[in-house]
Amino acid sequence: LCVCVRVCACAWVCAHTKAETALRSAIRSNSESDRSAALAAQAKSHSSIGHIHFAAGDYAAAAMSYEMRLGISRQLHDAHAIPRALGNLANAYSRLNDEKAKLLFEECIEEAEDMEDRHSHYRALAGLQAIYRKRRDLLSLQATTDQLVTLNSRIVNDNASRAKFAEEA
Repeated sequence: LCVCVRVCACAWVCAHTKAETALRSAIRSNSESDRSAALAAQAKSHSSIGHIHFAAGDYAAAAMSYEMRLGISRQLHDAHAIPRALGNLANAYSRLNDEKAKLLFEECIEEAEDMEDRHSHYRALAGLQAIYRKRRDLLSLQATTDQLVTLNSRIVNDNASRAKFAEEA
């Protein structure tokens, strides 16, 4: 346990240092592309910090880091990062506030559908499914399970098509 705590502490310090460095670089930069790159690096650092807090069981701190990630992703109009940030935030809130988590999972699903990000879509549906199971909301649970099965079939078909295309190439 002591080694695990040390590793988490070192990882947190490293991620926090990267976030601070990226922020300072973004502030000093005169170039828009440099600022965007620095902000993107900072967003990734906030995500890493959130993962560390989540793994340590500090879900409120994880949510705060994921909120920062989401805010920067929206500021950068990073459409691919937004569903992932929403999903991470929803997962943290699923340990704190089911209703807030449900709203975030639903928003994640909308964003993921727009981006055709099936991985984030699937994870958000699984998160909703867990909330409905905990609430014993059987109708919503069944509907979400049906959506998961349908989405899983699409993913399997996509993977099979890619494999067949790779064989033919």
